Amino acid sequence: MKLVEVKSRPSRHRIAAVVFWCALVLLIVLMGLQLLGGLTIVGRWTLPLINFVVLLAAFLALRGKRFWLRALLILVLLGNLAFFLVSNDGAEYRFISPQGSNTLVIREKSALVSSGQAELYRKEGIFLRRLEGNISAFDSYQPFAQGQYHLEWVDEETVLLAYYNGHGYQQMEINL
Repeated sequence: MKLVEVKSRPSRHRIAAVVFWCALVLLIVLMGLQLLGGLTIVGRWTLPLINFVVLLAAFLALRGKRFWLRALLILVLLGNLAFFLVSNDGAEYRFISPQGSNTLVIREKSALVSSGQAELYRKEGIFLRRLEGNISAFDSYQPFAQGQYHLEWVDEETVLLAYYNGHGYQQMEINL
């Protein structure tokens, strides 16, 4: 008589461990692209969301009575969530060139966190390449959220931008 071999299903801990390692590798690759190549993935919430998945999967993968480690992970998860909620009032504005060959993306940061800063990017597929220059405003003023800007495409590679910085209008030329 032959015994039937029963394969057990993967446990919650094993699935959480696989999700943890996959999300951690993805997070490291995306952060490396951002730091070394000046590329960031499209979407303002992608990296914080992956970070949250890594922390949650680490929490679920823990076994045994590691109370202090679970408590620490809960604190880090809550801190991550609190920072995300405080800093998510920024916005992303996209401007497409007249021929549609280029897209300028301006990420206006949170007024609470950045004191009126915006970063410039060029869209390249699913990535955004950081451009030189910043948009600065006084007293956490957000010119794009307030509609206090004028943007004009000179050609497919050059943009003239005038924006109100809280004390007056400032002009800049952006080369994509």
